[in-house]
Amino acid sequence: MDSNFVVAHWLLGFAYGQKSMFAEALVACQKAHALSAGSALTLGALGHAWALSGKCEEAQVIISELKKLAKRYYISPYHLAIVYAGLGEKEKALAWLQRACEERSSALVFLKAQPIFDGLGPDPRFIALLRKVGLEKE
Repeated sequence: MDSNFVVAHWLLGFAYGQKSMFAEALVACQKAHALSAGSALTLGALGHAWALSGKCEEAQVIISELKKLAKRYYISPYHLAIVYAGLGEKEKALAWLQRACEERSSALVFLKAQPIFDGLGPDPRFIALLRKVGLEKE
């Protein structure tokens, strides 16, 4: 209904990525990022889209940018985990998710619902993280 609604473009970017529609994912994430005036939320999604589309250097630039921003103000480690998950860097994605848990990042409520982390699902550390957050039963 509102073509400038950031969250719609942000979620559309993830949906396109899951459908392997990488060009469309990039367009949606770039639009979300532009509309958000450069939020970390949309920056993480853009990094994820770059990673899925095979543009690993661009994804690494996003990681660097997020880390640089984190020196100036709070950036949830969850956003970095999203980019690392897109890159297929499971160990780094899990490490950043663990850090997000330690910092009590509110973004973790989406941990089980976002398919971007499906590749981490069978890992016992991911399951333990879900339990710690309260999204998985013992």
